[in-house]
Amino acid sequence: MITPPTFTQTHSSFWKECFPALESYIRVVNSGAYERVFDEIEITIEPSRSYIVSEVAFCIAKNKGSGKNIENIIEEAKSRLASIPRVEIDDAPMNISETKFAERLADRLDFMIQHIGPLTTPVFDPVFKGCGALAQSHGDVLVKETLIEVKSVDRAFRATDYRQLLTYAFLDYASGSSQIKQIAALNPRKGIFHKASLEQLVFDTSASSMMDVQNKFLAAIGFGGVSR
Repeated sequence: MITPPTFTQTHSSFWKECFPALESYIRVVNSGAYERVFDEIEITIEPSRSYIVSEVAFCIAKNKGSGKNIENIIEEAKSRLASIPRVEIDDAPMNISETKFAERLADRLDFMIQHIGPLTTPVFDPVFKGCGALAQSHGDVLVKETLIEVKSVDRAFRATDYRQLLTYAFLDYASGSSQIKQIAALNPRKGIFHKASLEQLVFDTSASSMMDVQNKFLAAIGFGGVSR
């Protein structure tokens, strides 16, 4: 079994054949087709600390209103990172600057969640059942019919970000749910956001229908039924 992030990086023949225009699409997004929702946060942070700060920010947003203190949230973030292969965790305590930065990122994520789905309870870590060679996995945030991929990093959007969103959407479709109608990428650090209709993005990058690409996806992962 492989994870969706691994699938997005290793099955290059599937992505090139089914989504020949995806790289061009991302270049257009990064050239200004995104929505500028915040000013970029200017901060200097060691690359080795970016994982923990980003994960703490996500966990702060996830635990909003729970009463969980920051110390416990940081431990939760470290535990989550420990479960991700090839991610090295810097165990040094978070300083005040890093904590405040994480809180700002969390506030921005929460703002966008409320913007997409006012008065809607978001689903953090939505579960997508495994299918074929793909293991069960978790997305970032599902708000109504919009799946959001959160990248609190000092870079533009990448094709792999959208490949991951598409993989989750295909798994959702394969499970019989089909609840995802829109996919979105959010970079709270850069202050940029991009949302697109799932079917329109698939057509724009593949010149095929959702069903046609879905069938190719199932063939690529050796579909034999939904796994748990």
